[in-house]
Amino acid sequence: MTRWILGGSWLLVLTVALGGVLRHEGLGVAGLAVVFTLLLLGTALLAATALLCWAFFPHHVVRNRQRLERMPARCMLTGMLAVATQIWLLTLCPHPILGLAFLLWDGLALAQGFPALAWLCGDRLLPAPHSGPRAAALGTAVIAWGGSVPLIGWALAMAGLFECLGTHFMVGRLAS
Repeated sequence: MTRWILGGSWLLVLTVALGGVLRHEGLGVAGLAVVFTLLLLGTALLAATALLCWAFFPHHVVRNRQRLERMPARCMLTGMLAVATQIWLLTLCPHPILGLAFLLWDGLALAQGFPALAWLCGDRLLPAPHSGPRAAALGTAVIAWGGSVPLIGWALAMAGLFECLGTHFMVGRLAS
């Protein structure tokens, strides 16, 4: 019996998200190999982007990592409030320029916050002498692969997104 799969296996969910509608029996070894390859390439691209952002904003990444270590709950709450405020403002004034401004602002926040989060995750997994870009690359892989797991991984990925945004928006009196 053929049924449409929209959840369940993270490989199927990832492939459906990439644009194809799959049948459960139609996914063979070649389909799994394609999905696995795309996941590996996406992880490598995410790690390269994180390291490139770290090279462009080293001072901001270090400062954001310190904020993440000192006050993770406050960073998450600030990120959640920032996203809720942006959604509220976009519902009040649904102008494309405002949406583009929020998208650029959040992109800058993620460019500075995500390498710090990946670095922190990688440091927790690697021994002390391997801190730095190697730890950030490992942390990026852990975040990318963990975020591909349905429901739990997505919730953790959203929490990481809120953490990254919150570290950027915590300035002035909030950061002290």
